[in-house]
Amino acid sequence: MRHRTVPAARGIEWIQSAARLLLQNPAPFALMGLLLAMVGFVPLLGGLALLVFGPALHGGLVHAAARQQRGEPAEPGDLFEAFRRPGRLGPMLLLCLPNVALLAVLVALGVMALFAFGLAALVTTAAERGEMVSTEALLGALGGGGLLLFALVLIPLALLVGALLFFAVPAVMLRGAEPFAAMRASLAACLSSPGAFLLAILGIGLLRLLLMLLLGSLSPALAALAIGVVVEPLLAVTGYLAFREVFDDADAPTAGAGPGVMSAEL
Repeated sequence: MRHRTVPAARGIEWIQSAARLLLQNPAPFALMGLLLAMVGFVPLLGGLALLVFGPALHGGLVHAAARQQRGEPAEPGDLFEAFRRPGRLGPMLLLCLPNVALLAVLVALGVMALFAFGLAALVTTAAERGEMVSTEALLGALGGGGLLLFALVLIPLALLVGALLFFAVPAVMLRGAEPFAAMRASLAACLSSPGAFLLAILGIGLLRLLLMLLLGSLSPALAALAIGVVVEPLLAVTGYLAFREVFDDADAPTAGAGPGVMSAEL
């Protein structure tokens, strides 16, 4: 899979173009994002389902974006396109592996932190008293150094996972690319255009954080719904438009591209 190198400013322009495409037909994208958020509300199983099926569902959003750009109105049912298209679900499910690996690393780090920072004793003492350990107590025991260590480990790993999947989801969904080859190509493309990738990911991440801060104090559920309705479709459509520009997708339409979106060379 060939890819182009693009300037850093394209990252912000991808987000802007994605927002314009979403506003052409916002209702189905909002509904698809709402469905994603509601799955996450299911205790335990919801988070597990999103971990495993998240890339396939994001592939449905990518498919909806491609339809919308061709002039075919997106529909809520597009969310499940990977489940309906023959031979697509298995490869899309393999794209969950980076997130599974990230979760495993975080769990391992959490267990080590329990002992390294004396949190295990705090938890045990609270359990003996029949009390719950507050978030404030955990953060206080962890201390600034522990939080910094977590951030130094988590941020690079999260960016690595994002780089593996940013272009891989549309590549597998739209082209039927082999998932591991698609992840390698996605990582190579992100390393070739690090500024554009980082601006796109961090820009959407900032929007997610703002929604959490503004709405989370009112209701965590409301914040989760807003993130599902706004951020998840924006992330998927941004990845789709970035894929159209960075990779030579001969099957992608050149008509109807939003302002600031470079058409793929055919």
